[in-house]
Amino acid sequence: MKNSRAFAACLLLGAAPFAFATAHAKGSGDAVAYQVDIAHSGQATLKGFKGKLKPLWTKNLGYGAISYPLIADGMVFVTAANTSGYGTQLFALDAASGATVWQQALSGTYFWSNAAYDKGQIFAVNYDGLVRAFDAASGTLNWSAQMQTQYSFSSPPTASKGKIWFGGSGEGGTLYAVDEKNGNVAWSEGVENGSNSAPALGDGGVFVTYPCQYYGFAPKSGGTLWHDSDGCQGGGGKTPVYFNGGVYVRDPGIGYVVLDAKSGAQSGSFLAGPAPAFFMLNKQPYGAALANGALTAFNTQTNATLWSFTGDGQLSTAPLTIGSYVVEGSTSGNLYVLNGENGKLATQVNVGAGIPGPDEQNVSQPLTGLAAADGILVVPAGSQLSAYAPK
Repeated sequence: MKNSRAFAACLLLGAAPFAFATAHAKGSGDAVAYQVDIAHSGQATLKGFKGKLKPLWTKNLGYGAISYPLIADGMVFVTAANTSGYGTQLFALDAASGATVWQQALSGTYFWSNAAYDKGQIFAVNYDGLVRAFDAASGTLNWSAQMQTQYSFSSPPTASKGKIWFGGSGEGGTLYAVDEKNGNVAWSEGVENGSNSAPALGDGGVFVTYPCQYYGFAPKSGGTLWHDSDGCQGGGGKTPVYFNGGVYVRDPGIGYVVLDAKSGAQSGSFLAGPAPAFFMLNKQPYGAALANGALTAFNTQTNATLWSFTGDGQLSTAPLTIGSYVVEGSTSGNLYVLNGENGKLATQVNVGAGIPGPDEQNVSQPLTGLAAADGILVVPAGSQLSAYAPK
């Protein structure tokens, strides 16, 4: 970070506590947001998983690129880009068979929408800032709400504790907190500049990061907990990751830094392309990050490299961790499962189509990624989804 960095931290006096004690949504083993959980930590749970996979089902949705999956209530939820005309489709698939349970067309400019899950509802946001809440079991539209002030929405939502958080841009930027029950805006805060960054939750804060501008907000009532500014601004934010008291910021123009979640002060650095994922090994915290073609595991306290893996030279996805195993996809279609302790290959399968990496800066397709929960690992590849179960 630059020495001229301006830093402001202002604690919200009198604010009621709003704690997110762990990376996962409390009491849930579901995949509820981008990179599995509300912290975007990439940490997944599969009962009985020992590094081996068996095919469960593959389904071609018949549309364009597919989003990161949400997995909850015995179903898999994804959005898929239309191939003719703007808009997307929201699918709910049976997790055991891949059969379509329900499908809803989502109108909107361009081919982008993304979704989050919480307490039996799916919340989808399109490029125009139209937010819709669907009953997860039936696909019934519970409510829709058009956001005001901004006109460009490319921030995947995060939902928990009765609120949905996402950003919008156009005239500066806005972070929105929307009531899950009715779509009313509970609070909003101005940011520089509101695009792309899916809010991460943890340690009593909501975190968003844009070029040279990093924020921590109070989840319940709004208000700035801290704002870290390096003087520049612009579009093209990247989703932050919360893990173990730190906010992991990927800002190519300034640096890849870890900020203290409570104060915003810089506490470390790292290197990653897509969002890193995290795991515990022998009671020590580790990260897994893809950068410059190599997937590297590192100790988050010392930054010491544990191992590195290049696979077929086409690694592409944000990594996922399942216990102490690390999952990574390739544009060749290969899916790798690595032992987190030594980086040795536990499983390699080919899903039959290239597995794309996440494009966080475009609205030509939904943001994509891997997900695992409720006994299955789901992999979007082209227009198809493939599901695997522990072997």
